[in-house]
Amino acid sequence: MFDEDLPKIPDSTVSVLQYHSGLEYSAAPAVSERMRLRAAVDRGADVAIGHHAHVLQGFEIYRDRLVAYSLGNFLFDQYAYTTQLGMLLYVWMDGDTLHRAEVVPMNINGYVPTPATGNFRYSVLHRLARLSRPFDTCLRANGAHALIESCTAENAQTVDLGSVQPGELPVHLNRLGLTPLAPAVFRANGRSYRLGTDILRRGDFEYSGLFGTHDRAWIQDESTSIVDDESRAMKIAAKGRDATRTGMKVFERTYSPSNPTTVRGRVYTDGAATVRFLLQRRRTDDALEDALQDGPTTVVGGLRISKSGWHDFSFDFDQPRVSTRSVRLLIDVRDDSGRRDGTVVLFDDLAWIEWRTPWLDGGDVAPDAAFATHVQFGPH
Repeated sequence: MFDEDLPKIPDSTVSVLQYHSGLEYSAAPAVSERMRLRAAVDRGADVAIGHHAHVLQGFEIYRDRLVAYSLGNFLFDQYAYTTQLGMLLYVWMDGDTLHRAEVVPMNINGYVPTPATGNFRYSVLHRLARLSRPFDTCLRANGAHALIESCTAENAQTVDLGSVQPGELPVHLNRLGLTPLAPAVFRANGRSYRLGTDILRRGDFEYSGLFGTHDRAWIQDESTSIVDDESRAMKIAAKGRDATRTGMKVFERTYSPSNPTTVRGRVYTDGAATVRFLLQRRRTDDALEDALQDGPTTVVGGLRISKSGWHDFSFDFDQPRVSTRSVRLLIDVRDDSGRRDGTVVLFDDLAWIEWRTPWLDGGDVAPDAAFATHVQFGPH
């Protein structure tokens, strides 16, 4: 359909145009799609919505009308992690005038759209905020939801990190009570810091078992399970000297080659254990099943635990630079206790943080600061 073929919509009609087109799995709409949805607004559409990408794309307030380039999946479900970030879109109209538009973050889990919780909810909002910003459109936190607005000087934010107690480990901004979705400037009072985004999104396990759904993100078998009581953690029953393996069930496509990253989390054991994290790559020409079975792996970090209880851990590595289509994290746990019943290990608050900025000092303005999920302070 060409722009000149679009009919003129009568002024007395409140109209919503839905257009099935665009690029699958792309973070940005195709230029052709953007032109046609804008043309629909020019011809009188009050709301224009794109479909087909399977992933969330950004919003645009164009001529005081709302354009949503992709709402992602809803009832349709896929194993690819990014396709499981979903949303509901509420739109209030005052006659044919846009009054208010609001995002409700959703988790598409096993063909069941469920309200997003914990860090997953935070990730949905941050993706939408980041992808709307090139269209001069901003999100503003509204409880667990977010409002969609044109970017103005009034919705810019200043995020004061000066009152945050410095520590060596990365910390989630949500833990600090910060939800910067609009353009933001960080103030650190002279302390060095860097900002990053969690591409794992599911490491707090808060979503597991909610609304009668089962977890589809992590490898589970007779020795590995997601504890869906109040603790909300991943449990591994390690026994004997052979390592028990778990990790991400499929590969993550959304990563930045060569970016520095940090894996951060907490682990509990009731006995001695060795934990190793491995990065597995799907090479450019690998078939998916072949890569899941035999894709090359590299040990990127780990720890030996001799004392029972909870332990914080954090280690750094760079993402692959070339010849890699997608990546996933695997976890090997070995029982070192020597007990016949083995060792119980719990993982919680896992994050896989890609750093979006270098180390900054208090006078630097961080690019895309509003779209960080984690901050880490330097030694000074």
